[in-house]
Amino acid sequence: MPHPGRTLVEKLEEMGMGSKEFAIRTCIPEKTISAILNGKSAITPDMAIQFDNVTQIPAHFWMNSQRIYDGYAEKK
Repeated sequence: MPHPGRTLVEKLEEMGMGSKEFAIRTCIPEKTISAILNGKSAITPDMAIQFDNVTQIPAHFWMNSQRIYDGYAEKK
């Protein structure tokens, strides 16, 4: 089960958007975005809403992906 940051990497590539621009558009620090993209940080509910606003991927998708990943990671 990949970290939801992997999906975000793919979506940003599809949108032709870098992490810096995404950070600016979501008002989330670039360091935090980088950590998510690298699978080192979790997506919070507030972040999911901001991701939805920019990517048009529903917030519930981001939260479900994070929940599934967390459940998988706990079992490792």
